[in-house]
Amino acid sequence: MSADLVEGLLAAQDGAESQAAFQAFNRATGMGAVRDPYPIFDALRSQGPVAVVETGAFLGAGATDLQIPPGMEGDIYVCLSHEAVSRVLRDADLFSSAGYAESMGVVMGRTILQMDPPEHGRYRDLIQRAFTKKAVEVWERELIEPVVKGLIDRFEARGQADLVRELTFPFPVAVIAGMMGLPVEEFPSFHRLAIELISVTTDFEGALRASRGL
Repeated sequence: MSADLVEGLLAAQDGAESQAAFQAFNRATGMGAVRDPYPIFDALRSQGPVAVVETGAFLGAGATDLQIPPGMEGDIYVCLSHEAVSRVLRDADLFSSAGYAESMGVVMGRTILQMDPPEHGRYRDLIQRAFTKKAVEVWERELIEPVVKGLIDRFEARGQADLVRELTFPFPVAVIAGMMGLPVEEFPSFHRLAIELISVTTDFEGALRASRGL
Protein backbone atom coordinates (compact mmCIF):
# COMPACT_ATOMS: atom_id res chain seq x y z
CA MET A 1 0.00 0.00 0.00
CA SER A 2 1.32 3.41 -0.94
CA ALA A 3 2.20 6.11 1.57
CA ASP A 4 -0.50 8.33 0.04
CA LEU A 5 -3.20 5.74 0.72
CA VAL A 6 -2.07 5.28 4.32
CA GLU A 7 -2.03 9.04 4.83
CA GLY A 8 -5.52 9.22 3.37
CA LEU A 9 -6.74 6.61 5.84
CA LEU A 10 -5.20 8.52 8.73
CA ALA A 11 -6.57 11.86 7.56
CA ALA A 12 -10.10 10.45 7.36
CA GLN A 13 -10.32 10.07 11.13
CA ASP A 14 -9.51 13.77 11.53
CA GLY A 15 -12.22 14.86 9.09
CA ALA A 16 -15.26 16.83 10.21
CA GLU A 17 -17.60 13.99 9.21
CA SER A 18 -15.78 11.38 11.28
CA GLN A 19 -15.31 13.61 14.30
CA ALA A 20 -18.97 14.65 14.32
CA ALA A 21 -20.09 11.03 14.14
CA PHE A 22 -17.69 10.03 16.91
CA GLN A 23 -18.79 12.85 19.20
CA ALA A 24 -22.46 11.93 18.69
CA PHE A 25 -21.67 8.29 19.53
CA ASN A 26 -19.58 9.36 22.52
CA ARG A 27 -22.35 11.58 23.95
CA ALA A 28 -25.13 9.08 23.39
CA THR A 29 -23.42 6.05 24.89
CA GLY A 30 -21.43 7.83 27.57
CA MET A 31 -18.74 5.30 26.52
CA GLY A 32 -19.12 3.75 29.97
CA ALA A 33 -18.94 0.17 28.74
CA VAL A 34 -16.14 1.03 26.30
CA ARG A 35 -13.76 3.01 28.47
CA ASP A 36 -14.14 1.02 31.69
CA PRO A 37 -16.10 -2.22 31.27
CA TYR A 38 -14.57 -4.01 34.25
CA PRO A 39 -17.03 -2.92 36.97
CA ILE A 40 -19.83 -4.12 34.69
CA PHE A 41 -18.12 -7.49 34.17
CA ASP A 42 -17.50 -7.81 37.91
CA ALA A 43 -21.15 -7.18 38.74
CA LEU A 44 -22.31 -9.69 36.13
CA ARG A 45 -19.89 -12.40 37.30
CA SER A 46 -21.32 -12.14 40.81
CA GLN A 47 -24.44 -13.82 39.39
CA GLY A 48 -22.49 -16.92 38.33
CA PRO A 49 -21.20 -18.33 35.04
CA VAL A 50 -24.33 -17.12 33.23
CA ALA A 51 -25.99 -13.79 33.99
CA VAL A 52 -29.44 -12.65 32.97
CA VAL A 53 -29.67 -8.94 32.23
CA GLU A 54 -32.27 -6.69 30.64
CA THR A 55 -31.21 -5.64 27.13
CA GLY A 56 -31.33 -1.91 27.83
CA ALA A 57 -29.17 -2.22 30.95
CA PHE A 58 -26.60 -4.32 29.09
CA LEU A 59 -26.34 -2.19 25.95
CA GLY A 60 -26.85 1.17 27.55
CA ALA A 61 -24.30 1.44 30.34
CA GLY A 62 -23.88 5.20 30.49
CA ALA A 63 -26.26 5.80 27.58
CA THR A 64 -28.40 8.93 27.58
CA ASP A 65 -30.77 8.08 24.74
CA LEU A 66 -30.88 4.32 24.20
CA GLN A 67 -32.99 2.84 21.39
CA ILE A 68 -33.43 -0.93 21.48
CA PRO A 69 -33.39 -2.28 17.90
CA PRO A 70 -36.37 -4.45 16.91
CA GLY A 71 -35.75 -8.09 17.81
CA MET A 72 -33.48 -7.25 20.78
CA GLU A 73 -36.12 -6.50 23.39
CA GLY A 74 -36.28 -8.54 26.60
CA ASP A 75 -33.49 -10.26 28.49
CA ILE A 76 -29.99 -11.21 27.39
CA TYR A 77 -28.15 -14.24 28.76
CA VAL A 78 -24.46 -13.41 29.13
CA CYS A 79 -21.88 -16.22 29.42
CA LEU A 80 -19.05 -15.22 31.75
CA SER A 81 -16.94 -18.34 32.24
CA HIS A 82 -14.64 -20.12 29.79
CA GLU A 83 -16.67 -23.32 30.14
CA ALA A 84 -19.98 -21.57 29.43
CA VAL A 85 -18.61 -19.67 26.43
CA SER A 86 -17.03 -22.83 24.98
CA ARG A 87 -20.31 -24.73 25.36
CA VAL A 88 -22.28 -22.07 23.51
CA LEU A 89 -19.73 -21.75 20.70
CA ARG A 90 -19.29 -25.49 20.19
CA ASP A 91 -22.84 -26.82 20.63
CA ALA A 92 -24.54 -25.59 17.45
CA ASP A 93 -27.43 -28.04 17.92
CA LEU A 94 -28.53 -26.32 21.12
CA PHE A 95 -27.25 -22.76 20.60
CA SER A 96 -28.00 -21.11 17.25
CA SER A 97 -26.45 -17.96 15.78
CA ALA A 98 -29.62 -17.17 13.84
CA GLY A 99 -30.61 -14.52 16.39
CA TYR A 100 -28.14 -12.11 14.81
CA ALA A 101 -30.59 -11.77 11.92
CA GLU A 102 -33.00 -9.93 14.24
CA SER A 103 -30.38 -7.63 15.75
CA MET A 104 -27.30 -6.61 13.78
CA GLY A 105 -28.66 -8.33 10.69
CA VAL A 106 -31.17 -5.51 10.38
CA VAL A 107 -28.38 -3.05 9.54
CA MET A 108 -25.61 -5.37 8.33
CA GLY A 109 -27.64 -7.73 6.17
CA ARG A 110 -27.07 -11.47 6.06
CA THR A 111 -23.54 -12.29 7.22
CA ILE A 112 -21.57 -15.28 8.45
CA LEU A 113 -22.35 -14.17 12.03
CA GLN A 114 -25.88 -15.55 11.79
CA MET A 115 -25.01 -18.81 10.03
CA ASP A 116 -24.98 -22.23 11.71
CA PRO A 117 -23.18 -25.38 10.50
CA PRO A 118 -22.83 -26.63 7.85
CA GLU A 119 -23.44 -23.30 6.06
CA HIS A 120 -21.10 -21.44 8.43
CA GLY A 121 -18.25 -23.78 7.61
CA ARG A 122 -18.60 -23.35 3.85
CA TYR A 123 -18.39 -19.56 4.09
CA ARG A 124 -15.59 -19.69 6.68
CA ASP A 125 -13.51 -21.84 4.34
CA LEU A 126 -13.92 -19.23 1.59
CA ILE A 127 -12.96 -16.36 3.89
CA GLN A 128 -9.95 -18.17 5.34
CA ARG A 129 -8.29 -18.18 1.91
CA ALA A 130 -7.85 -14.42 2.26
CA PHE A 131 -6.22 -14.81 5.69
CA THR A 132 -3.49 -17.37 5.22
CA LYS A 133 -0.27 -16.82 7.18
CA LYS A 134 1.41 -15.37 4.10
CA ALA A 135 -1.52 -13.05 3.33
CA VAL A 136 -1.71 -11.80 6.94
CA GLU A 137 2.02 -11.07 6.92
CA VAL A 138 1.50 -8.88 3.85
CA TRP A 139 -1.43 -7.04 5.49
CA GLU A 140 0.64 -6.54 8.62
CA ARG A 141 3.62 -5.12 6.75
CA GLU A 142 1.83 -3.01 4.14
CA LEU A 143 -1.29 -1.85 5.97
CA ILE A 144 -1.71 -2.62 9.67
CA GLU A 145 1.73 -1.55 10.90
CA PRO A 146 1.81 1.70 8.85
CA VAL A 147 -1.67 2.66 10.07
CA VAL A 148 -0.85 1.96 13.73
CA LYS A 149 2.45 3.80 13.53
CA GLY A 150 0.80 6.68 11.71
CA LEU A 151 -1.90 7.04 14.36
CA ILE A 152 0.67 6.93 17.18
CA ASP A 153 2.90 9.45 15.40
CA ARG A 154 0.03 11.93 15.59
CA PHE A 155 0.06 12.07 19.38
CA GLU A 156 3.49 10.75 20.40
CA ALA A 157 5.01 14.22 20.79
CA ARG A 158 2.23 15.23 23.21
CA GLY A 159 3.14 12.41 25.55
CA GLN A 160 -0.51 11.57 26.13
CA ALA A 161 -3.62 10.70 24.16
CA ASP A 162 -7.26 9.71 24.32
CA LEU A 163 -6.56 6.19 23.08
CA VAL A 164 -10.21 5.42 22.36
CA ARG A 165 -10.72 8.41 20.08
CA GLU A 166 -7.23 8.57 18.60
CA LEU A 167 -6.22 4.92 18.25
CA THR A 168 -8.60 2.07 19.02
CA PHE A 169 -11.68 3.70 17.49
CA PRO A 170 -10.25 4.73 14.08
CA PHE A 171 -7.83 1.82 13.69
CA PRO A 172 -10.26 -0.98 12.69
CA VAL A 173 -12.15 1.23 10.24
CA ALA A 174 -8.91 2.38 8.60
CA VAL A 175 -7.68 -1.20 8.20
CA ILE A 176 -11.01 -2.41 6.77
CA ALA A 177 -11.09 0.49 4.30
CA GLY A 178 -7.52 -0.30 3.27
CA MET A 179 -8.23 -4.01 2.81
CA MET A 180 -11.26 -3.19 0.68
CA GLY A 181 -9.18 -0.93 -1.52
CA LEU A 182 -11.47 2.07 -1.23
CA PRO A 183 -10.42 5.21 -3.12
CA VAL A 184 -8.86 7.82 -0.85
CA GLU A 185 -11.66 10.29 -1.50
CA GLU A 186 -14.20 7.84 -0.05
CA PHE A 187 -12.36 7.28 3.26
CA PRO A 188 -14.07 10.11 5.21
CA SER A 189 -17.58 9.04 4.20
CA PHE A 190 -16.80 5.39 4.88
CA HIS A 191 -15.44 6.25 8.32
CA ARG A 192 -18.53 8.33 9.19
CA LEU A 193 -20.97 5.67 7.95
CA ALA A 194 -19.15 2.93 9.88
CA ILE A 195 -19.50 4.90 13.13
CA GLU A 196 -23.16 5.61 12.43
CA LEU A 197 -23.76 1.91 11.72
CA ILE A 198 -22.45 0.77 15.11
CA SER A 199 -24.56 3.47 16.75
CA VAL A 200 -27.59 1.25 16.17
CA THR A 201 -28.59 1.31 19.85
CA THR A 202 -28.52 5.10 20.09
CA ASP A 203 -29.80 6.12 16.65
CA PHE A 204 -31.60 3.24 14.95
CA GLU A 205 -32.90 5.27 12.00
CA GLY A 206 -29.44 6.74 11.48
CA ALA A 207 -27.95 3.25 11.49
CA LEU A 208 -30.43 2.18 8.81
CA ARG A 209 -29.43 5.16 6.66
CA ALA A 210 -25.75 4.32 7.19
CA SER A 211 -26.45 0.73 6.18
CA ARG A 212 -27.96 1.88 2.89
CA GLY A 213 -25.06 4.27 2.36
CA LEU A 214 -22.46 1.59 2.95
